[in-house]
Amino acid sequence: DPTDGGHTYRYSVGGEWQHGNGRTLSKIQAFGLGYDLGLISNFTFFLDDPVHGDQREQVDHRFVSGVRAFQKRQGRWGSHPVENTVGVQLRNDDVTQIALYHTEARQRLGTWNDASAVVTSLGVYGENQIEWTPWLKTTLGLRADGSRYDVTDRVDARNGGTDTAGIISPKGTVTLGPWRSTEFYVNAGSGFHSNSALGTTLKYDINGNPAAPVTPLVRATGAEAGVRTVTVR
Repeated sequence: DPTDGGHTYRYSVGGEWQHGNGRTLSKIQAFGLGYDLGLISNFTFFLDDPVHGDQREQVDHRFVSGVRAFQKRQGRWGSHPVENTVGVQLRNDDVTQIALYHTEARQRLGTWNDASAVVTSLGVYGENQIEWTPWLKTTLGLRADGSRYDVTDRVDARNGGTDTAGIISPKGTVTLGPWRSTEFYVNAGSGFHSNSALGTTLKYDINGNPAAPVTPLVRATGAEAGVRTVTVR
């Protein structure tokens, strides 16, 4: 289909400031990102609409900005070397339009989805690393994340609104070694993945039937054991 195609762009700018001495390192990073997508595709040809075809247009336009800052400090706890890190991350996603249209030869026939959203996320974390012996090191960390979602649905205003979510994620690592430039480690912890902001305020589906909103932040847990070596050069 010669009418399939599209366009996209992504422009970003960032800056960093840091200051350190023998025991302390402080760093601040800031960034801005502009993104646009207009994609016209047809994966099912005439399966759903035998007259006009199944071509669809996807629109995604957003601006993302954020700042990250942390401080890492080295010290001692008794005779044990200690490294403590604290940090904060702030991000704002201003999604001015995210839409899906039914099209034929790039002409819009109907609107399946047309919405905008502002998602603000804040995360704070701390990490403690202790070297108990030359061959035993532990790392403990804790992170707290919170998000706010402000959604405007231009197809069904009932699906707009605001929502908030928060989650706490711990982690831990034990490292053994190095012996002959080789160390062993085991770690475990929890994290999360985030669902679409539009789903957090969902109340009705495309047919007008009641629908349940998604969970904004979904917990995930994992563990890993492994070995690292630089004996091969």
